[in-house]
Amino acid sequence: MSDCINWQAVLNSNTMLSWSGNKICTTVLSHYIAETLYFFQFDQKTERPCVYSIQLLVMLVLCRPDSKAVAGMNKELCSAETVQGFAGTLVPLMLEIWVEAAGGDRVQTDSGHLLSAEAMALMFQILTILQLLRRLTPQRDQQDILDAWFRNSYLTDFKHHFMKNFPYGLLEVARHRKKADGKRQQQVAAGMVAGGNVEPLALNVTLCQVMVTLSLRGQDHVEAEDADWLGPIRGFIRETLSSGGKLSSKHLAALLEVVWRMIVTQRSRVVTDDLLQAVYVQYQQRNLAVSVRTLLLHFFSQLYIQEHQNHPHIARSRILARWLASLPVQLVQLGSRNPQLSAQLLETIHPAAARGNKDLLQSLQKNACSIYDPQEGSVVVLPVESQKRLVQILHFLPTFPAELLACLSQVCNTGRVSASLATMLIRTIHLRSPLSGWSSSSQDVPVKDVDYLSFFFTTLTGFSSEMLQALQDTDEDGLMPSSTLSPLSVFTTTLEQFLHHWDVVEEVCHCLDTLGSRAQCFDVIQNAIIKNLCGLVVVPDCVCAAILRCVPRLLDVNFLPSDTLLHFLSDCCLSMLSLLLQLEQSARKRDAVWEACFAALSTVPRLLRLVLQSLHVGDLCEEELPVLAQILSLLLQHTQLRNHMMANASLLQHIIQDLTHFYGGETREQWLTDLLYCYSVTLSGHRANMGMRDIY
Repeated sequence: MSDCINWQAVLNSNTMLSWSGNKICTTVLSHYIAETLYFFQFDQKTERPCVYSIQLLVMLVLCRPDSKAVAGMNKELCSAETVQGFAGTLVPLMLEIWVEAAGGDRVQTDSGHLLSAEAMALMFQILTILQLLRRLTPQRDQQDILDAWFRNSYLTDFKHHFMKNFPYGLLEVARHRKKADGKRQQQVAAGMVAGGNVEPLALNVTLCQVMVTLSLRGQDHVEAEDADWLGPIRGFIRETLSSGGKLSSKHLAALLEVVWRMIVTQRSRVVTDDLLQAVYVQYQQRNLAVSVRTLLLHFFSQLYIQEHQNHPHIARSRILARWLASLPVQLVQLGSRNPQLSAQLLETIHPAAARGNKDLLQSLQKNACSIYDPQEGSVVVLPVESQKRLVQILHFLPTFPAELLACLSQVCNTGRVSASLATMLIRTIHLRSPLSGWSSSSQDVPVKDVDYLSFFFTTLTGFSSEMLQALQDTDEDGLMPSSTLSPLSVFTTTLEQFLHHWDVVEEVCHCLDTLGSRAQCFDVIQNAIIKNLCGLVVVPDCVCAAILRCVPRLLDVNFLPSDTLLHFLSDCCLSMLSLLLQLEQSARKRDAVWEACFAALSTVPRLLRLVLQSLHVGDLCEEELPVLAQILSLLLQHTQLRNHMMANASLLQHIIQDLTHFYGGETREQWLTDLLYCYSVTLSGHRANMGMRDIY
């Protein structure tokens, strides 16, 4: 044996004295040294402190307070050079302790792979100290310097003492101690209590963690130089992860750390796929704890996001490609059962889609209808942030088939995503279409023109053809029956649904308004309205408002709407004006209804005339007369509609005369008085401005 190392000199070294400026550390260290016999378990033969005491020493270094007063000293202490000096004293000491323990009174067996519980605990503590020493240099460049120093200084020793019989198992042998060893046994027991029982898996994993930090980084001679000890580590990891057993999150995290390090440093596609295949087997197990599932997901995600651009062998990994392709399927299967896990899936799907990962995009395309299902899809069952991610992912989807666009249209109108997200979704479809002018001229266009216009019309109406057809036979309380003043039987939607749809309609109109050929677009929309809506008897109020809002926006001055469309618009407008007078609770809904009616009446030629021509006083019952008067007063009071009203002065005069004759008695109703006053004011203003005539 070499001369004993002076342990007191270690405590009094420059490294320890660098704490002298910190009062707390000085106090703790003074107490630590003063109680040497209590803290340090000395071997009675060598008079060296046992490994548990060395671990306490290193832990004391790690736990020093980081105060401004000792900032400079902390920086000096964390340098690679300082740690090398510190480790240069401790590591040889620990190796000697292990040699003495392994060759002393330990039980000799035929297989060196089996260690007693005491020897296993001792090796585990030594490996833990080596990890703690490396943690003293948190900076990456300093860690690289320290790793290179450890490799040059101790790789041969570590391979001889630790890797020779790797992996290790627990030797369970009944032993009888002499009474003379009672005190020693108590000391070891105390150390075991402090360190806890060590499992073989924990020991082997920790040994892997320590050894992989010593491997060379991506050099050509890695396989030849390090194969003798990296090979067993790789085999151990593969067997441990692929055996089908469930690992704790602690052990799994350590194994994944080793896998990451080996993949990045060795830069071999064969090694990468070999290790990732083992991790993927673990990932595919069912009934994993959420913490374990999250850990595996985070490993694959971060490996792809952080390393694939810098390491081609990672980007070309078949296992990683298979994992990426499985993410959309997992998203569908997971649903809303674990929103946090779904959010983590999306954190990988989004950047992978943005980078054009072929495997992920193909899987995403295949499962798009399930993900964006309006009833049970992830886009409607997950929280808002995840919904936003899913809408953003649509920017990168290769194609939008008709069935997917049908799902997306319903997503916009069901109200299970916010109006702002529905607007973002609509704008995405618009920008992906060649009609928007932003898409490339490639033949493989993401959105076909016919599907694009079908999507926008369905979104504009807010109801599928099946839903509209079902409304024709409804007998619900929200139904306003048809009458002379309401040619259509209006189905009143809830305030929330109406306002949501109104916001969606605004975006639809904006997108359609930006198309190059407005005449062709209007012709398509007109034919769709005639085919799908004009024959209906019951129409939702939001559909009427949407049509009245959209047609004026798209109408070209050189394009005259068909008579069929004009008569339907007239019915919608008169029905909505009648509904407007009944709306008392929501000012915003009243404003929206009036805005739609006014836009149509002031923009669409002949529409106001058709509305006035449909008003027959003789066909009205007495309760409807005040409603007619209020409608006319409403139209006359609007400044921008007055000239349009006077252009139809003969029709208007005839209606008012019929109302006056109907109430020709001495007493006159207030509603009629108000109407006559509005009419006289409008008429006088018209005579003062005779230049505004015959608009139509």
